[in-house]
Amino acid sequence: EHPTSYVWNSLVYIGAGTDLSIDFELNNIDMTKLRQGTKYILSMAEGRGIESEDTLLSRGYIFVVDHFFNSPELATILGTLNTDVYGTLRNAKYLPVDWKITKPAKGDLLAWQCDQRQINVFKWNDPMKQKDKVVQILSTVHDAQ
Repeated sequence: EHPTSYVWNSLVYIGAGTDLSIDFELNNIDMTKLRQGTKYILSMAEGRGIESEDTLLSRGYIFVVDHFFNSPELATILGTLNTDVYGTLRNAKYLPVDWKITKPAKGDLLAWQCDQRQINVFKWNDPMKQKDKVVQILSTVHDAQ
């Protein structure tokens, strides 16, 4: 809705052909080697595709993303830009091996915090499902308390 700016930006993702070029430099990070989901969020946040000089980065905002976009890579980059993120996590590719193989009992919550960054990962096993349904969440907002 334009009058309230409810939708700030949108970009239709059509796969590998989507233009996700990023127009800024960041701490010697090779932006061409980032995951597609990370590039997409950074492109959206910097205002790509809209006629504005505004950006959502470095303003203390919190992004809520789903498992396709969320990753330790995204959390690390956004953290350097004073921007937080949380949401579901598809896989634990960049997390310790112990985390990948550890499965919580039904209704239990496991938490892990990265030592070098304020990145917390949670794993919860839904007690209402007959078959195990483990949900993972990555957050720079929440802690294990």
